[in-house]
Amino acid sequence: MGSLSYNSFRRPSAGFTVLEVAYHRPVGQETPWRSLRIGGGLRTGLPAAASNLPLEGFIQVQLTAKVGPWEVAAGPELGLSGFGKLAHIPLPADELFELEDERLGPAYAAFHAAPLRFHFNQFSVSALELSVGTSLASPGTALRLHVGLLRLGVSL
Repeated sequence: MGSLSYNSFRRPSAGFTVLEVAYHRPVGQETPWRSLRIGGGLRTGLPAAASNLPLEGFIQVQLTAKVGPWEVAAGPELGLSGFGKLAHIPLPADELFELEDERLGPAYAAFHAAPLRFHFNQFSVSALELSVGTSLASPGTALRLHVGLLRLGVSL
């Protein structure tokens, strides 16, 4: 469960509360203290009325490092999002608003970090994950910020 929003120069998107389902698997040689994982998943969220389509698909590559039960993870994320819609502010018509809307596409790139992830046997718990990115249609036009409040996982 987390929070997701976009912010451009003049206006933000609505804030979304998102739920995520994801799968990651190790790639290459794992050691007791590090691994490389690749995976992907889907996110959905509320309020649905504030977005084009309240659904997002993504892929992630994570480099992890373990010290006892603590397992920090970080890496890039690419995805397609229906949450990329800026808020309508009741101001006189402004050409800049239309220009911002045109430059905010569904594809995005982000950097994801999970500094507070812990593994206990086959179970994992993570808090305060952070993903910062931008729309690929016009990079830098809008900031994409996703804060993961809590994530629970099971190794299959």
